[in-house]
Amino acid sequence: MKATTSLAGLPDWHQVAGVVQDSLTSLSLLQKQVQWLIIDQDGQAGHVLLCSGEGPFSAGDHLDWPLHESPQPYHQGLLLGFPLNAGRGDLEGYFALWLPASYGSPKQADLSLVRAKAGLFASLVSNLHRAQQLVEALENSQREAETDVLTGVMNRRGWERLLGREQARCKRYCCPCTLIVIDMDGLKTVNDAQGHDAGD
Repeated sequence: MKATTSLAGLPDWHQVAGVVQDSLTSLSLLQKQVQWLIIDQDGQAGHVLLCSGEGPFSAGDHLDWPLHESPQPYHQGLLLGFPLNAGRGDLEGYFALWLPASYGSPKQADLSLVRAKAGLFASLVSNLHRAQQLVEALENSQREAETDVLTGVMNRRGWERLLGREQARCKRYCCPCTLIVIDMDGLKTVNDAQGHDAGD
């Protein structure tokens, strides 16, 4: 089974991948000889996550990892990659550029454009990470708000939300619902005689 790549594994990556692909496509319209790539890590190799323009790469291809900002010979051309650092200190991937041999060495304008685009994509990745952290924090807060600290079971707030969801599901699928209530007697006696810790 193929390992999930770090960028593709982000929760909202599928929602922004189309926008990133459109950006790569617009770049390829400006320079038809050049291939633009988003490279992710897959094990010990690079993984072409998205690409556009004419060139030797297709989405899903593997290549050497890591890439370099200085042009390196690759597939009868030159390949260079600028790191996508999302501010967490980890390398997320590369925004890469492949130039055919006929293009010659990359011009300063090419390098400036690649750096600028790499910065934009790194900001996007950083926002995806922030969104992931916010979603996790929200889920944790909801779980804590709906869970009894002592027993780990749902409190009244959680119970009412779950009950409402189950009622709606049963109504939607026209299926019966069985509710079992257990009433525990004698807790006051235990609390009074042995203390609340024993009752708990």
